[in-house]
Amino acid sequence: MILVQRALEKDAGSAATNGTSTQEADTAPTTTDTAPTTTGVAGPCRRPRYRVRAGDTLESIAARFDTTVADLLELNPTIDPLALKPTQRIRVH
Repeated sequence: MILVQRALEKDAGSAATNGTSTQEADTAPTTTDTAPTTTGVAGPCRRPRYRVRAGDTLESIAARFDTTVADLLELNPTIDPLALKPTQRIRVH
């Protein structure tokens, strides 16, 4: 990173000497010490799942995930929308 920063400073200095102006801010690159977060979903083809809770309906689940009941039924063609069971897992996206 230091080499890149020095090269940028060198380019900015040569631009100033040849009469051109730059609009770049003098800021240091930012880094984070945190590890990347994962959602527990492996790969792009796996869809997030939701574990049904007591009292849930497809309407309440759809509202929670900003989707429609029709979309949930399309993603989960084998579920009975009138007989959801707690701990049952359904696809939500």
